[in-house]
Amino acid sequence: MAEQNDNQAVLTRGSVPATLARLTAPLVLGVLTVISISFADAYFIGKLGPEPLAAISFCFPIMLAVTSLAIGLGAGVSSVVARAIGENDRDSVRRLSTDGLVISVLIAIVIGVLGIIFARPLFTLLNADETTLPLAVSYMQIWFPGAILLVVPIVGNNIIRSGGDTLFPALIMGFVAVVNIALDPLLIFGAGPIPALGIQGAAWASVIARASSLVAALAILHYRERVIDWTMPPIGETLRNWSKIVQIGAPAAISNMINPLGLSVITGFLGLISQESVAAFGAATRVQALAAVPLLAMSGSISPYVGQNWGAGEKERVSKGIVTAASWILIYIAVMTVFLFALASPIAGLFTETDSIQTQAADYLRYVPWSLFGFGWLVVAVSACNARGKPLAGTAAAFVRMAVVAIPLAYFFATRDSVIGVYLSVAAGNVVGGLGGLYATRQAGLLRADGLPMVKAKAS
Repeated sequence: MAEQNDNQAVLTRGSVPATLARLTAPLVLGVLTVISISFADAYFIGKLGPEPLAAISFCFPIMLAVTSLAIGLGAGVSSVVARAIGENDRDSVRRLSTDGLVISVLIAIVIGVLGIIFARPLFTLLNADETTLPLAVSYMQIWFPGAILLVVPIVGNNIIRSGGDTLFPALIMGFVAVVNIALDPLLIFGAGPIPALGIQGAAWASVIARASSLVAALAILHYRERVIDWTMPPIGETLRNWSKIVQIGAPAAISNMINPLGLSVITGFLGLISQESVAAFGAATRVQALAAVPLLAMSGSISPYVGQNWGAGEKERVSKGIVTAASWILIYIAVMTVFLFALASPIAGLFTETDSIQTQAADYLRYVPWSLFGFGWLVVAVSACNARGKPLAGTAAAFVRMAVVAIPLAYFFATRDSVIGVYLSVAAGNVVGGLGGLYATRQAGLLRADGLPMVKAKAS
């Protein structure tokens, strides 16, 4: 989408695997560096003891929920912008990009205010005890006001990616991760004149690092892409553009938020068993998030690919891209499952010296990762449906995965003190989610190759 290519679609030609590889490779690096932030937070906070580790385990799904909301909003903006690029409508590209940034600012402000007000009752609802509750609240009272530094850059990076440039967003994310990880030990443990801030230091490290991403993303959008329109449009035009974005972004945000919110509920169920189980689940799901990086990168690359090709009428190319992505996911999950099964105990030992937490975290890494093929297919399917402008089927699949399968089963096993049963509930949800993703892509008319017949979708 850069000025030099005059906002022309660049993803509608060339080899399908090569195009997807070019899009996905930088995203793997970018997503890896971002996920590494939570991994590093868990590592350093774990050095403070099991109580702070349990506290950050309560915080992690909430932060992931806000991030998922921002990603969903970004998906809405990316979808309409990518299709405008495919249609070679430059004026719409500029206006939609600008209006997308404005609505992201407004939503981030609302998140920050509500988060500050409701942090304590939220963690009380999630069964945080008298030790972990004040620690979790102290972390989020710093994190929530910085929500604008998270939401706006995510939307901005999605706008950049909608034109086929995944490198610069990856570089931005990488820089944020480096700054965050460098600040973590300094602010958590202190150094020289810098006081030890404990768990609050991790929150401040995140806020400071993300401020740099806001500046970088806006600079690229303004100076290189030239898609920020500083003129004041008629309010009716802005509202129409917001409506287009929200029609995709709201279901996308819901589908993205279902996973972390579901993890929050499951974390609360584990709190009924013990705080050690909460800490183990938090550590293991951070490892899982790291292992899922290629899946998230693939879902990020499929969005601009589908958006541009669908806008240009290249429907056969769309279905070939989705089939290619599914085959890559299957191969990766097979390799990753063997790796995590073999090294489950040493990996769990990185987070804590408490034997019970190590054992439970290692069990998760043995019982759940094989099912991530279903999760990976689901996130790619949801992203493709969003880019197509048909988000509801993907949202329904994500809902069924958590609300119908994983959460009820997890509650059943948690009330019987079965940590392994809770883990298997997550795995069952992943499998059902994958089947739902297949149904969603067919309903959206996206599959039409290699024995996967295209089902006619309603006209756009």
